[in-house]
Amino acid sequence: MKKINVLHVFKDEKFFDRVLRFFLALPNVNNLFYYYSKNTQSFKYIKNTEVIINCDSWDDYTQLFSSPDIDIIYFHSISVADYKLFKYIDPSKIVIWWCWGYDIYNSYGFLKPLVN
Repeated sequence: MKKINVLHVFKDEKFFDRVLRFFLALPNVNNLFYYYSKNTQSFKYIKNTEVIINCDSWDDYTQLFSSPDIDIIYFHSISVADYKLFKYIDPSKIVIWWCWGYDIYNSYGFLKPLVN
């Protein structure tokens, strides 16, 4: 059976280790935890940093979103900074948004919250 490749997009690191255990336990799933940062990222809360691949090239990072090797793109919340990533997502991809709350109820600058 072919493994499903899931690209994880995450910003809030407080829940990462608990969520990681769940995803790593899924059979036939290859989880890809890429993190875009121009510098090597150090995390305050994440203990399992060995699974995270730091990508310091914006072009390389955004190419992941249309890569034929990626089956699912999983957003662990969506911040306003993530909005620009959607233009790179191939329309044939499955996109999942795991909402923690702040990404729905907070307003960003001139943008209204998704839910009042």
